[in-house]
Amino acid sequence: MYQSVIIIECTVLGSITSACPIACTCENQRVDCSYKKLTTFPSNIPTATTTLELSYNEITTLDRTFFKVLTALKDLDLGENKIGMLDANVFEDLTTLEDLDLSINEITTLDANIFQALTRLSTL
Repeated sequence: MYQSVIIIECTVLGSITSACPIACTCENQRVDCSYKKLTTFPSNIPTATTTLELSYNEITTLDRTFFKVLTALKDLDLGENKIGMLDANVFEDLTTLEDLDLSINEITTLDANIFQALTRLSTL
């Protein structure tokens, strides 16, 4: 009597397209959700994301919970939105963040310590 063993090997080659948020495009560790008329932060952003493009949308608020699982994020573009206020601890979990774009929003005041946790931030 013969027995056959079939081994199926699955390899992930750096692509995160299977978990890409609806209406966004994903390639490697980059997620592009720009120009999508989003009013809220998209869900299901892969945790391995290093670059997140959210520019040219209509996002008004950010919450720390959006970023809690994005601990690999290095580049975050939130330019050209309608963000008016940022909580003091909104970026607290983004300790690997190097570049942050908040340009052309409606932010009028910032907490003095809002960027304190961003020890690797080089471009704001």
